[in-house]
Amino acid sequence: ALGSVLLAMSQNIVEVEKRYDNISDCKLQDDDDEEECSIDITIPADMKKPVFLYYKLDNFYQNHRRYVKSRDYEQLAGNKRTESDVSSNCDPIVINKDISNPLRSYDNSTELDPDDVANPCGLVAKSIFTDSYKATLDGTPLDLDDSDIAWESDQNDKFKNGKNPEENQWADVEDPHFIVWMRTAGLPNFRKLWA
Repeated sequence: ALGSVLLAMSQNIVEVEKRYDNISDCKLQDDDDEEECSIDITIPADMKKPVFLYYKLDNFYQNHRRYVKSRDYEQLAGNKRTESDVSSNCDPIVINKDISNPLRSYDNSTELDPDDVANPCGLVAKSIFTDSYKATLDGTPLDLDDSDIAWESDQNDKFKNGKNPEENQWADVEDPHFIVWMRTAGLPNFRKLWA
C-alpha cells in the first residue's frame, strides 16, 4: 500500500534539467567576469507550488577528507581567530592572499589586507559555487525566494558574521547560499537547493 502511494506521488513530480556550461555564451571566461547568459527552458507540464530550483554539479568531490576538514567552526560561528588558531584547521587557505590577491570585502567596500586571516578560511569556503539565477515567465520576472533554503539549525547556530564583517570578511557567512554550500555533499554528483 505504501509503495502505491509513493509511486502515485512520484508520478506527479515535474523535473526539468538544463546543462549550461557547454553553451558558448555561458562559458566562464575569467574568474572576475560577471557575465550573464540567457537560457530558455520549456516546462513540459504544469508545476504545482512550491517549485524548487537546484544547481547540480558532477564529478566534484566535496567528500574528500582534506576538503571537508578545511574550515574553522569557531570562525564560522562569528568568533575572531588568529592565523595560528586557524592554520591547522583551514590549511591550505589560511590568509586572504590564499584566496585571491587583491581580495575585497563581501559588500565590495574594502580591500582586505592580503596577510590578514581569511574570513572565512578553508577549501570549502574558497570553492563556493558563485553562479546566480533569475527566472522569467513569458517575459515577467519571477520572485525567487532563497530565505529558507538552508537547514534551520545551521542558520540559527553554526554560521554568524563576526564583528564588522563588511571590513574583514570576504564572504557573508550568514548568506543562505553560503550555508548550503558549506554542508558538504557525500557523493561526487550532487544537487543543492538555490531557491
